Amino acid sequence: MAIFYATRDGQSERIAQRIAARLSDGGATPAIHALARGTQPTIDNQSDAIVAVLAVRYGRVLPEGADFLEGFASRERVPPLALAVVNLVARNPSRRTPETNPYLRMTLARYGLKPALATAFGGRLNYPQYGFLDKQMIRLIMAVTGGVADGRSDIDYTDWAQVDEFAAAIFALAERRNPAAQHHCGLFESPA
Repeated sequence: MAIFYATRDGQSERIAQRIAARLSDGGATPAIHALARGTQPTIDNQSDAIVAVLAVRYGRVLPEGADFLEGFASRERVPPLALAVVNLVARNPSRRTPETNPYLRMTLARYGLKPALATAFGGRLNYPQYGFLDKQMIRLIMAVTGGVADGRSDIDYTDWAQVDEFAAAIFALAERRNPAAQHHCGLFESPA
């Protein structure tokens, strides 16, 4: 399995690492790749699944994430995609699905994607890490959406149990694609 991520502040990378760790716990062999602007990663069509964990900034996935999705969407034969977008709207549990998260919904529509799995994870609000302009923009957005707008807080909104559930769903997806490689290790054991 290949896991690709795009991040500015490190939260998407932490989520990708957690997914990789959970998949490894189950016996899978994930490879993690940071996406870079202007490059198109190699996608092995024999992979059991492709995972993308993409940060959203100002309403869109980061440019390197957009490049990845454009390249993925243009391919004819690709492994199943498990897509996660990371944004502060998803700090609310009711805003984590393709139907309820506007950034996930827009991303799917923009690239014409029909992933096997799709979710939104709450990100991390870390005002001390932001530059002046980003801090002011995020404060404004948070004030409008009823979030913490104090300009000082550092809050991890990622639901790590949700990340673990997503990893389990990816594992199950990969097992359906490649039944010969089934692993039976606790958390990822398939029901009979």
